[in-house]
Amino acid sequence: MRALYASLFAILVTAAAARSQALPDTSVMTIYGNPGHYAVAAHPDGIHAIAASTDGSVRLWNIVTGALERILTEHRGIAYAVAVSSDGGMIVSGGMDSTIRVWSFADGSLLRTIPTGAVVRSLALTPDGQKIVSGGWDAAVKVWDTSTGSLLHTLTGHTKQVYSVAVSADGMTAVSGSDDKTARVWDLVNGQLVRTVTGHFYGVWAVAINPQGTIGISATSNGTMKTWDTATGATLDSIPAGGTNHRGAVWSIAVTPDGLSFVSGSSDQTIKVWELATGALLRTLPVGSDAGHTDQVYGIALTQDGSTILSASADRSVKAWRLSDGALLQTLSSPAGRHRGSVDAVYLSPDGNTLISGSADSTIKMWNLADGALLRTLPVGSDVGHVGTVWALEMTSDGSTLISGGDDGTIKLWNAADGTLTRTLPVGADAGHEYAVYSLALSPDGQTLASGSGDLTIKLWQMSDGALLKTLPVSGGYVDNRCVWAVAFGAGGQELVSAGGEGFLKVWQVSDGALLRTLPLPGDEGHSGDVWSVTVAPDGQTIVSGGLDGAIKLWNYATGSLIRTITAGGATGHTQPIWRVIVTQDGRNIISASDDRTIKVWDLATGALLRTLTGHTGPVWGLAISADGLKLASSGSSDMTIRTWRLAAPQQTETFVSGTITTQTWYKANSPYRVTGTITVPAGNTLTIEPGVDVLFNADVQFIVQGSLHAVGTPQDSIRFVKGTATEWGGLRISGGDSSTIAYARVSNGRADGNVPDVFGGGIYVAGAGTRLGMRSVVVSGNISNQRGGGVAVRDGAQVTMDRCLISKNWAIDYGGGGLDVENGAVLTMNRSTVTGNTGTPGTAILLNTATWNVTNSIIWGVYFPLATPTFSASYSDFQSVYEGTGNINADPLFADAANGDFRLRPGSPCIDAGDPTSPPDADGTVADMGALPRMFHIGDVTRDDAFTALDASWVLQYSVKLRESLPLSLADVSGNGRASAYDAGLILHKAIIDLSFVFPAGDIAGGEKVGRGTPRSMGFVRADDGWNLVVSNPDGVLGCDLTLLLPETAEATFSGEGAVEHARDGGTVLVGIARTEFTNPVLLHVSGTTDPPQIVRASLNEGAIPAVVNAPLAFSLSQNTPNPFNPSTTIRFSLPEAGPVTLAVYDVNGRLVRNLVGVAASAAQTFLSGQHSVVWDGRDDNGRAVASGVYLVRLTAAHGVLTTRMVLVR
Repeated sequence: MRALYASLFAILVTAAAARSQALPDTSVMTIYGNPGHYAVAAHPDGIHAIAASTDGSVRLWNIVTGALERILTEHRGIAYAVAVSSDGGMIVSGGMDSTIRVWSFADGSLLRTIPTGAVVRSLALTPDGQKIVSGGWDAAVKVWDTSTGSLLHTLTGHTKQVYSVAVSADGMTAVSGSDDKTARVWDLVNGQLVRTVTGHFYGVWAVAINPQGTIGISATSNGTMKTWDTATGATLDSIPAGGTNHRGAVWSIAVTPDGLSFVSGSSDQTIKVWELATGALLRTLPVGSDAGHTDQVYGIALTQDGSTILSASADRSVKAWRLSDGALLQTLSSPAGRHRGSVDAVYLSPDGNTLISGSADSTIKMWNLADGALLRTLPVGSDVGHVGTVWALEMTSDGSTLISGGDDGTIKLWNAADGTLTRTLPVGADAGHEYAVYSLALSPDGQTLASGSGDLTIKLWQMSDGALLKTLPVSGGYVDNRCVWAVAFGAGGQELVSAGGEGFLKVWQVSDGALLRTLPLPGDEGHSGDVWSVTVAPDGQTIVSGGLDGAIKLWNYATGSLIRTITAGGATGHTQPIWRVIVTQDGRNIISASDDRTIKVWDLATGALLRTLTGHTGPVWGLAISADGLKLASSGSSDMTIRTWRLAAPQQTETFVSGTITTQTWYKANSPYRVTGTITVPAGNTLTIEPGVDVLFNADVQFIVQGSLHAVGTPQDSIRFVKGTATEWGGLRISGGDSSTIAYARVSNGRADGNVPDVFGGGIYVAGAGTRLGMRSVVVSGNISNQRGGGVAVRDGAQVTMDRCLISKNWAIDYGGGGLDVENGAVLTMNRSTVTGNTGTPGTAILLNTATWNVTNSIIWGVYFPLATPTFSASYSDFQSVYEGTGNINADPLFADAANGDFRLRPGSPCIDAGDPTSPPDADGTVADMGALPRMFHIGDVTRDDAFTALDASWVLQYSVKLRESLPLSLADVSGNGRASAYDAGLILHKAIIDLSFVFPAGDIAGGEKVGRGTPRSMGFVRADDGWNLVVSNPDGVLGCDLTLLLPETAEATFSGEGAVEHARDGGTVLVGIARTEFTNPVLLHVSGTTDPPQIVRASLNEGAIPAVVNAPLAFSLSQNTPNPFNPSTTIRFSLPEAGPVTLAVYDVNGRLVRNLVGVAASAAQTFLSGQHSVVWDGRDDNGRAVASGVYLVRLTAAHGVLTTRMVLVR
């Protein structure tokens, strides 16, 4: 029965177990990003490629199938190098974390970690697998024993970092290349330098040696290469840069097993094959129409038989090429839809089912929390998303609206159900933020949104229409002289706490914007640097903050005094800055995320460390906890991952109550409240009960309210008044002339069986002139009175209003009014409520005696008995026994399953659309139904004519391309993923035309399994006689296709195809939805009326269940710098969709300019052509001085906007 009512309110749901100390237990799931790759190795089996990646992972692919089979994650920072033993049993990797790690190829287990004392930039294994040769940032070449990890030799001579090492086929000789412009030859037996090869004019970034050990090859940072005699060091051949040769740094070289040729990979995005004997260029990859790399090629390897080249690139792919003719055999990449930049923000939806992430790649992604499946990427369709990093995420309490803030200074509101953009702030003439929005907070009532920005202000926005309410400080000027990093509401939404760049916290009055206090108070020690995160504990009594100094501070909210500091460092503290702090829902624990790559859990009361969570390989920038307190999500920066953690099952807590209850609040964290004796709330006092509280009666006693009761739950978290260990209880007894409210609640198992007046109102008794009770979405069921009003009794001048309430299965043993009893001058007003299935004589539904009853839009299915001189006003309601009045009917309401408590309306019910036409419409936009519960339609019947037709599919397509503004999503979402698309239309069309027995949503065209993730299908436009055909490589199973196309604005295009096609056009942008009934035709769509082929901006097959391989247009973007962290230099890459002026500058975290990288000054732009560009920062300021270790911001400014990302310099 709970599931049947869940769509309206959650009052029939069993309350969740009460919580105490919910501690993270184990990591449940990791959603990996889509990183670039620095190196690649070929497994001897010729089937597997192993890549070292920018997120610190080592990835294993099957070259034949393209499947990503395993991800190894232990490195902290970039993995620069990888090698495989000749027997294939062992993988060796090295990276930014100054370690070499040895792995089992068979199961991916970590066999050994070897600390190296310096960043490992390159690796090679001797053929017998007994020695590892490494080169690194300490300018040394080191030789290690593979089995023990012991250091055998340190080979010194280079004066700058070693970029590359190689080992001869006999394992006797090693070659190294360094930024000191030399290559060196080493004897691995005695660890001695054999010779130094000079004559390079740039740093030597790649070396190799032929199988015979006679010829060495070296390549430099400007693209020149040379071959030389290993015995003498004499140059054999020089290959200059430019022309048809490499036009950028050569990062990697590999020699073919036969020693006749070698292969090189370069920053110019090409791979070249050379004849070793002559240095002649044999081939440049890609050839023909093959898709080449779109960014620097960092790694090159050859399979053992020499037939296949493997290349690894910063473009996030590994490619396999046939050596003989250069043909592209396979492109290996991470699963589609993964983030391509750091993940800076995470959020968990209120229902705990959806994980949301914001990234430096300008996207927001929504994931299924159960299995990590990507649900959708925002923006969708033609919506305009953020430009730059998405720093902040927030969501309304009902989960319907997602809110995001980003680098571009805008705030965007999204429909969480389908991902469409509903509003961008500011609106109209309102003044928006002038710099990045770093934080968002929503007031407890959901009416006000607060945003904190790098423009040093806070803005308050009205959620209903997006209007700007005020900017803090209201008197002008700035909140902080550096930045507003975080905001959080306090005092029930009446106040706002902000955290800034000067180490201060400030508390503001929301109503007038007045500054109430600044923390720390005189005498207290505040943070010593920027405060990057702030939150208010659920009980509203404690402020928790964390920031640059790595410390966590707890403040008394009411007084502002410092309670406690959890210091950085030592045995338990964070060793790096803290990016995020949150407090668990039970108020017992603090969880913090830090630059030191850890998450820590603390006891809020004592400050003691309870647990440290590890797993991220980069700084942890985001944290989110689910509404039920059982799931934790975290996001990493350079590791581009999202991790979820299971919170340990809480110990059961319960609170025993009885006697007099003065003004107080009952908290969900302390639920259930077990009543052991009569409860009395005296006049002048108010009892507030939080959502999710269970009030369980362990004794047959009454709950007496002479003052005020405020028990307001939510649709997701209802309140229950039900029996505990007692078999029944005395019901709610409300009197005393005050006002009370009960909403989203259930009242059951009460019994009025005492003396008068305690024989009236089994569940709720309301009496007394001036006593008022408002009820909304309340279920009163299973209660008994010995006389009148089995469910509710309203008497003696009291006034009660009911909206969307269900009164069912109650019993009045004597004198009637099984559901309701209204007597002696009382007034009951009902709207959209249902009274049914009650027992009593006379009046199974209601007994009315010298009282007033106003009812509209309701179902009163039972006997109405007017005992004496009642005042009765009824309209647009369904009565079983009396129906005089406007719009009233007397007809079976056709409940879905009344016997089992399902009182929704079946299709064909006379109560559907029969309510007052002037009342607010139902959620689906139709005329109000009668009764408390929503109607029941068949999924897929969007036209609601109780039939499946092509019109249903057409309506869904019109909705998906925005020709139809509204649609009942619960009916249109056949696939059950929270949106309506062409795939849903295809499913409906399939059922309507092909197979009437087809079952939603678990069928496919074979009638077997639901369509799952299929193999990628390539798709593109090909020329047809009178236009263009959109062709898919394998049409089988493609039920629906959603497209965003670009056409010349002057083109008068028409669209047609098999099945159903709908389109909507705005200038040159066209949204197209295609639903199909025939699955052998590869032509999805025909476009005529244009001589130019349509450009595919976005394509989704079966809602993305089948990945569509299309070419996307170049976007304005700023990539994460590589390497990151770095020392001494790093490369910054950006893309421009069209030529224009650009400035690129580095700032410290306090906003001070450090270095102008592009433009003479930060305001002086330099013109760049469209395409991808890269700029190197050498870690120095504008005066040429090396800057200190720390976090730096790089800011790109162009005509398309401003983008910012963070960089970490580690000296």
